[in-house]
Amino acid sequence: MVLVPLVSPPLLLLLLLSAGGAAAAVDAPGCYVDDATVGGVPHRLMLFSAFKNMDPIISVDTCDAACAAHNFTLAGLEAGHGCFCSDALAPPVQPPRPTIECCTPCIGNSSQVCGGVFRLLVFRVGEPPLAPPATCPQFQPVVDPRHIRLGVKMLEQGYLDQPYCVCENGLF
Repeated sequence: MVLVPLVSPPLLLLLLLSAGGAAAAVDAPGCYVDDATVGGVPHRLMLFSAFKNMDPIISVDTCDAACAAHNFTLAGLEAGHGCFCSDALAPPVQPPRPTIECCTPCIGNSSQVCGGVFRLLVFRVGEPPLAPPATCPQFQPVVDPRHIRLGVKMLEQGYLDQPYCVCENGLF
């Protein structure tokens, strides 16, 4: 069976751009907003989900391998527990956001980052991020281990038996 496009690729690009979208290059690593709506309908940048949501093995490595196994060129991680694959980001695509917005640890490997809430960390398949962005607060060195950076969760439940100080910019 041969699929024939309804419009030519240049016309399709023109239609997308005139509708307010921007064509995303296949070579588009970065942190992107993934909660836009188009005409009142929710819109996702990548449609293929490589794993069931909240799968406990999701990490940068497993997402990269899953997208490669399905012959995609881009992989994307979202909210620490979502892995998506595509060959291009579906327009409209907003400009990349600061990497600090994609600092949620991966559910399958907490030493890696897997996007953020409605933030898709996009990378080329076969070229996953080797290390978390230096801007992620949970991966910055701590001078005094008794200090806890703002925004870092220590425990889900229970208590700490030693006094700690939550500091902001090194100030108590």
